[in-house]
Amino acid sequence: MIDPEVPPTPAARPPANVARKALSGSWQVARVSSPKAARTSSVLRPGARHADVVAFLGRQPFMAEFAHNELQALASVMESRIYHYGENILDEGVACERLCFIYRGAADVLKCDATTGEAFVLTRLGRGAIVGEMSFMDGEPTSATVRAAQGCVVLFVSRTKLTNLTAEAGRLLQAKLTRAVALAVIRRLRELSGAHVEVMRAELDQEKLRSEFARFFIVTMVLFALASMVQKVISQDLPPTRQMLFSWGFLLLTFAPIAWFGWRQRLPWSAWGLTTGGVGRSLLESLGVGTVLVATACLVRVLQRAPGEPLLSWGSLHNYTSAEFLAFLLLYGPHSFFQELIGRGVIQGSLQRFMGDAGRMAPVLVTSALFGIFHLYVSLSFAAVTFAASVLFGWLYQRHGTLIGVTALHYAIGMASVAIGFN
Repeated sequence: MIDPEVPPTPAARPPANVARKALSGSWQVARVSSPKAARTSSVLRPGARHADVVAFLGRQPFMAEFAHNELQALASVMESRIYHYGENILDEGVACERLCFIYRGAADVLKCDATTGEAFVLTRLGRGAIVGEMSFMDGEPTSATVRAAQGCVVLFVSRTKLTNLTAEAGRLLQAKLTRAVALAVIRRLRELSGAHVEVMRAELDQEKLRSEFARFFIVTMVLFALASMVQKVISQDLPPTRQMLFSWGFLLLTFAPIAWFGWRQRLPWSAWGLTTGGVGRSLLESLGVGTVLVATACLVRVLQRAPGEPLLSWGSLHNYTSAEFLAFLLLYGPHSFFQELIGRGVIQGSLQRFMGDAGRMAPVLVTSALFGIFHLYVSLSFAAVTFAASVLFGWLYQRHGTLIGVTALHYAIGMASVAIGFN
């Protein structure tokens, strides 16, 4: 909201020839009609009418060492101008001996691209900010343009006006003001140095993210190639031992590029879900979800089975020997962990970094789609079931950030589906 003492934006401006009263009527300023037109301004008069301006100067941190009479002397040689929205207070590359204070409103600092001529906003300054301090100190052209971002009142003092004071008082005031401005410039440079470091860090992070995405794309293409190759060589008639060997061989083959990708990222183990943080809640939620799903599957099995058919048929494991069956039970847990490490820890975790602004579920759905595609070599229906289960696992992983809970749920649902003959 624009201060009522400040000229409004162009849509609500009064006629150009109407002078407005600023600073609650304590002193008059003439309205400026154009940023390039000659502007008239009134020198602030001494006395009670300067009280607000003197108080304003006294509140500036870099002028804390000024005595009250020095602030009054400075106010006596200051001038004021109103700048409307879009008007330039300072022009880049133009020498200026004025030190400007933004008394009301706000202004943008812009830098012009030497190649294209396009101006970019560097920062926005508000009440109390000083501009033109470098040029005031060394007499060189200004390094940036300062443009009114809304109607604003600017106070300024020039070296010429300071010389209007008595010779000794003018020199002392000018020296003290120069020292104060130099300290303000140093503070600003310190702030800019910190901001510059942050900008550089952000640029490095973006470059790192682009490199990470390029590696992720390569790994994804390799995984698709492996899935396509497996679909051509897989056989459903393999003996149990060979089925387990083939399943582990395919898993380790796909894990190789994933391990290379994770190693190149140089991220902490927790970034891949290898953490015990939140494991308690993760296991509790997984237990609850698993209980509901297994109970539902058993109910479906009871309703669908033929009279006299056992509840547990062990599906694809029915022809396993006792040794093979035991090996499957022991190896399915680590197998589930590696699947979740690939699907949730690495792929979903990376997509969460790449798709930070795409919504919480977007990485989960993309990961689940990839996971379903990798299981097409079994069957289309199995890939669809894998996709649905992967969405559930991904949601749980996103909530807690640990693989322990989702691995336990993966193992429980997988074993239950085999036991009741769904797989």
